[in-house]
Amino acid sequence: MISKQERLSAEHRQPFCTVVVSIMWICLLSLGSWFLNPAMILRAGVNTEDFLIEGTTLVAYQGTAASVSIPDSVTVIGAEAFKGNQKITAVTIPEGVVRLEASAFDGCNRLTQVSIGSGLQTLGDGVFSGCDSLKEVTISPDNTKFTCEDGTLYQKEKADVNRHQTEDSLIICQVFAGREKESYRMSDRVTGIRKYAFWGCSKLNQITLSNALTEIPAYAFSNCTGLKQITIPYSVRNIQMKAFEHCKNLVQIDLPKSVREIHKTAFDGCNQLETEIPQVANEKQKPEETVSANHILGEAVIVGNHAVVLMDSAGEEVLTGNEVYQLRADRPDITADLSEDRTQVKRRVHYRDTDTRTYRIPTGVTAIGEFAFARSALTSITIPDGVTEIGYAAFYHCDELSEVTIPPSVTKIGKQAFDKTPWMNNWMISDTPTPYLIVGDGILIAYKGQDVILQLPKEIKQADSSVFKDHKELTQVTLADGTRVL
Repeated sequence: MISKQERLSAEHRQPFCTVVVSIMWICLLSLGSWFLNPAMILRAGVNTEDFLIEGTTLVAYQGTAASVSIPDSVTVIGAEAFKGNQKITAVTIPEGVVRLEASAFDGCNRLTQVSIGSGLQTLGDGVFSGCDSLKEVTISPDNTKFTCEDGTLYQKEKADVNRHQTEDSLIICQVFAGREKESYRMSDRVTGIRKYAFWGCSKLNQITLSNALTEIPAYAFSNCTGLKQITIPYSVRNIQMKAFEHCKNLVQIDLPKSVREIHKTAFDGCNQLETEIPQVANEKQKPEETVSANHILGEAVIVGNHAVVLMDSAGEEVLTGNEVYQLRADRPDITADLSEDRTQVKRRVHYRDTDTRTYRIPTGVTAIGEFAFARSALTSITIPDGVTEIGYAAFYHCDELSEVTIPPSVTKIGKQAFDKTPWMNNWMISDTPTPYLIVGDGILIAYKGQDVILQLPKEIKQADSSVFKDHKELTQVTLADGTRVL
């Protein structure tokens, strides 16, 4: 027999239990709808905590997985999102991704498999540059914008019926650094190549370009260290900045007279380069507006690591970048500038030389003597890899020296080596991300900060005390571990 008190207690508990059960059902239904929502279903192997995503842009990958699937919520893979990742070997890019930005996978050396969905519409420069193990990518057959063949990622351009094209033209976006073949013949359907398109293709030693190209863009063939020979077709009008930078084995490049402009850095680091100019133009390749080439164009020489043509006619000029160089036929024997063992540019050898505007430092030189080019008319200088020492005031007061390249092999630079040059002066007044001018193997040669207390960054291995001589605001300079003051 239930007492009245027990019956009243049960009546009071019943509404409470009903509320608890209702809440539990609501939670279960909410969780069920979340799990059943297709947008919330993640493909196997995807951990969203590994991705830094802003809106629908994947900004950076922070995970450690070897095989990565991009989340379905992503529509853009941002610039350098995976740059330098040494763990990923495979990546799946779903159909929802419409844009890959510049250098997104640059330097992912272990990457061997890439699958690209149907939605990709835009590809930045150098997306897969420096991926040394990548030979091919797989692109959805439903993708109408891109295709991959023979280790080359192409962008397709629609045929122009007004120009009687029957096939789509092609733009080379990337030739993969892992491609095994040593030669490359470009289809005449190719009308353009992108910046960094062949960057780091070290296995290539010979390239035949398309007769439909009109320019070689910046960095297009940079670091193709195995490249030995290339022929520029008559369709090409200009070769842009650092197009063949550090092609250290390039010994021959055939340059037709149709090339109107060569940027002065186009062949930086091509220390073995010799050019060959054809005596007779190929009429089939020559466009209608090209000048007649039924005569010898001139003798080819390299000056300051730049490919130029020494014209036979008196007073001829060669355009290179934005400058006009007047070239002389009585070019001196450069070996006279060197020490007996040919490892050093002699001290004061071009001191106050107003005729020397460009200069090629020969392979094998390891040192540049004191005042070697001081107060000369040099406009640019590329120090080749292998040089370890630049002497005291070597380029001091070169009043036209505006471009300088110094390799990591340089471990010692004398005081005032580049003082009072436009190159140094321009750096001092320009907006740069750091107040330190660090060159060679971590050598600090200039400082333009205003700090009272200074902590030198760890990348500085050497610092000349004269760098701080005009900074009276400084009260304390703290060196990083291993930094040496000269």
